[in-house]
Amino acid sequence: MQILKNQMLSRNNLVICRKDVENADIFKFIKYASDNIHALDLEVNDNIIFTRHSSDKGQITEMMIPVRGEVTHFGEFEYKPCFKLINAVTIRHEGGLGRIGSTEQKLRNYIDECHLEPVTSPYYVIVRGDEQCAEDCIIDIYIGINYNIL
Repeated sequence: MQILKNQMLSRNNLVICRKDVENADIFKFIKYASDNIHALDLEVNDNIIFTRHSSDKGQITEMMIPVRGEVTHFGEFEYKPCFKLINAVTIRHEGGLGRIGSTEQKLRNYIDECHLEPVTSPYYVIVRGDEQCAEDCIIDIYIGINYNIL
């Protein structure tokens, strides 16, 4: 498994959807969000990114969906004109979502071994995956690293 340093992840014109979602339901959430994006007369135009945040209500999944079209109304969604993650380390996970934790741990071990300082939670970019091939997905995992050396 190859780990890459000094990577950048950038997307423009994003629709944001937040919900409490388990790993097993990630692809159902993506389908739900995509269906609603189409209802807003928008088109998904790049890989979907998600991350997780802890809140007083538990673990919240934030889905960032790059779209083509003018975002004029949101419903339950939010809008973000730009997302950039610079100076990240990344690793590719191939397989089911149930095993993504072991791939993420390899990335965290690398960060520790190289004495790097993570400054973000993991961001997951869905390269390939849906409900029908949930055990055969490809997801790139990015963690932002502090580029300051003090």
